[in-house]
Amino acid sequence: MPRPSRDAACLDALMRSGGAAEVAVLAAASSRSAVRACLAAGHLVSIGGGWVVSAGLGSRLREPPRSPAWHLLPEEWSAQWPELLVARSAVAASRRAALAGRCAALHRGWAVLVDPASTELATPHGRKARNLPAVLGPTTLVRRRLTAEELAARVTSPVRTVLDCAATLPFREALAIADSALRAGAVSHGELEEAAARRHASRAAVLRVLGAASGLAANPFESALRALLVGVEGATFTPQLSVPTSMGTARVDLGDGELRIAVEADSYLFHGGEQAFARDIRRYNALVAQDWAVLRVSFRDFMTGPEAVRDQVQSVVWARLSRR
Repeated sequence: MPRPSRDAACLDALMRSGGAAEVAVLAAASSRSAVRACLAAGHLVSIGGGWVVSAGLGSRLREPPRSPAWHLLPEEWSAQWPELLVARSAVAASRRAALAGRCAALHRGWAVLVDPASTELATPHGRKARNLPAVLGPTTLVRRRLTAEELAARVTSPVRTVLDCAATLPFREALAIADSALRAGAVSHGELEEAAARRHASRAAVLRVLGAASGLAANPFESALRALLVGVEGATFTPQLSVPTSMGTARVDLGDGELRIAVEADSYLFHGGEQAFARDIRRYNALVAQDWAVLRVSFRDFMTGPEAVRDQVQSVVWARLSRR
């Protein structure tokens, strides 16, 4: 078979594998020399451990694109984001490791508040960690007692992912991931609590997240805002609280029904249409007409000045309590 045909067969086999494959698989579909030729031509990028990825996936790892996060407009989403997930999974396979933390959450389709800046991997105890080629960009390694199922899937289990994030991430980020996992039905409160009872490291942080976790939150912004408002004295905010109004039932992002305070996590993504915007205005007005205090929090204000947001909500709570 002429060399060009074998090179084409090598690249075709790579594409059938999703852009990442073991060298042995590509060589079986073409030849070892074809794999070497594709590497020399820059069509393939070696990630070590007997694995290669396409040049496109290699660039995704070096410069991770923004994910299709819940708070971005559609035109800001990156078409290459799915490629990054494939590339990260291949890196895990090449290191006989498993995706962990936020990378594991994203791999499972859960929404996160903050995208990981590196490929987060868990490697088994007692196994020597292989150095990653610089071409792959930043990587974070942690040691875990991984199961055979986790290594085969190249990702930590749903329960372990939630608990690891609860133990290591800031409260608001960890709560967003726990809420996402519950909302997706990937885990249950019972499973998380049972696993947490057997855990000793960072148990206080884990229990704090599990105590606040709820699958009712609609997105990571609401989860993180609820995490912030846990520190507000005198109020208890319930996610997606239903409130009867003259215009029908209004659902508020976070609400204290006793004090009649609603806190809305306002992202421009959810007010992109004129009808949706008008509907929300009518909903807010119906609440105010029934003596509800409605506070609207933008994502930018929350991320840049969370203390100011919490203080503002606290002031409204105190004002309501003083009326009693």
